[in-house]
Amino acid sequence: MKRNNSIELIRIIAMLGVVLTHLITIGGVLFNTDFFSLNYFLVEFIQVWTRIGVPLFIIITGYLMYNKKWKIERLIDIFCQVFFWALLFLVVILIVSPQMLSLDNLIDNFFPYFRGYYWYIIAYTGLFALSPVVNIALSTLDKNIRKEYLIFPFFLFSIIPTFFNTDLFYLNEGRSTLYLILMYSLGNYLKRTNSIERFSKKFFLYFFLTNIALAYLGNLTIAYCAAIFLNKQFFFTTQFFYAYTSPFIIAASVSLFAFIMKLKIEDSKLLYFLSSNSFAVYLIHANPLILNLLIRNNFISLSNKNFFICLFSLMLFSSIIYLIAASLNFIRNLLFNKHFSSCSLFIKLQLFKFLNFVFSIKIR
Repeated sequence: MKRNNSIELIRIIAMLGVVLTHLITIGGVLFNTDFFSLNYFLVEFIQVWTRIGVPLFIIITGYLMYNKKWKIERLIDIFCQVFFWALLFLVVILIVSPQMLSLDNLIDNFFPYFRGYYWYIIAYTGLFALSPVVNIALSTLDKNIRKEYLIFPFFLFSIIPTFFNTDLFYLNEGRSTLYLILMYSLGNYLKRTNSIERFSKKFFLYFFLTNIALAYLGNLTIAYCAAIFLNKQFFFTTQFFYAYTSPFIIAASVSLFAFIMKLKIEDSKLLYFLSSNSFAVYLIHANPLILNLLIRNNFISLSNKNFFICLFSLMLFSSIIYLIAASLNFIRNLLFNKHFSSCSLFIKLQLFKFLNFVFSIKIR
């Protein structure tokens, strides 16, 4: 099946956004930048651009899964990869610098889902479980009702949390299955209705830039008002217009997706290499050991560097992390891909045997 180069490019942009977000927030740059300094405006500006990474990934999933069946092997493979990297990084650190490890590090590494790591995988698992219902709903609803199906949840899960600053539905600013279902449905709708063809590239580009500007200026306004009227500095204690659930971030994500889908992009080995290993970049750099020992608060020094040095360094480090992680996964595929496929198949068969056993038990 021929690859869609636009999709490949979107994957790369999305993952670069995720890496940059982690460098800025977990790396300590954002919270140590002088309030309303030149670097503060820079970091805020980068932040709003990078927030589209997560919604873009889910839009891609919804778009590509139109009229396709989900394969549980894909989900099992993700969990197998998480365990593989956890084990590999533990061995490497034990060899290189065992004094860096603590009991908390070990617990985080092997029980990441219960310690607040890999939230995306947990939410994605929920989406995977509910996707057959979502697909049936989208396919059976007629065109007009399908729009209402998207508009009403958009109001509940985006407009209300953003403008009323309340989390009525426990969306956790987008880190939830409900949010992923919304973005998955948007991607599915774009493919199902062929909506992208109705507007020009210029329209999508302007709409994207407009929503980025609204989110950026909106958050700066809130920060300024908080400093003046509440006498405190505002550093994303609440995401407001930068949250994944923000209507500006959702609109920017959809419009950028549509814009890139209308571009003609030539085949490239580098493009395919970076795209095919993009999700592994997340699994590797978000591993608890990597996140805590190599990223957390290790980029604070950039916060008060020269404006251009800060910008260049953030782009350079995020690119290096991407390339290293992609290369590691490429090597893993060369050495262990067959083993991972066999492992996924084995786990799937055991899971089905267990479910068959459970459902075959007769209640006496």
